[in-house]
Amino acid sequence: MKKALITLLSAVSLSAYAGEVISKEVLPPPPCFNAGELQLDAFGSYLFDESNDLFGGGIGLNYFFTQNIGVGANWNIIDSEHGTTFGTQDFGDTTLHDTSLDLIYSIPLGPTSCNALYFMGGMGVFMDGETTQSYNAGVGFEHR
Repeated sequence: MKKALITLLSAVSLSAYAGEVISKEVLPPPPCFNAGELQLDAFGSYLFDESNDLFGGGIGLNYFFTQNIGVGANWNIIDSEHGTTFGTQDFGDTTLHDTSLDLIYSIPLGPTSCNALYFMGGMGVFMDGETTQSYNAGVGFEHR
């Protein structure tokens, strides 16, 4: 009798559970690019003048006010082993330090895409004992 009662109660509870419909709401993924975002970058660089190809690299810190518009501050070290001239300044055989402040415009490639094109431009200074004003511009692709 006990066995039959346990079996009957188990069957009733299983059938009650089997008949329950569970609803799961599917939420869209959060955007990859947001306003109020702070980024730390590492990058490589290439500069050219009349006689040299110059390579370097550095770090940058960016802040985005909106999903598309931000500012960035960069510090770039450039190896000028054969000497170079920017504007009227001859830097000779040295390592250059380039600091710049840029305006950045980012274009995400869709509302849920984690890929974006960006355009940047700004100004800064080359330093090696003496300073020379610099201007820069660039385009890029970002994937997150």
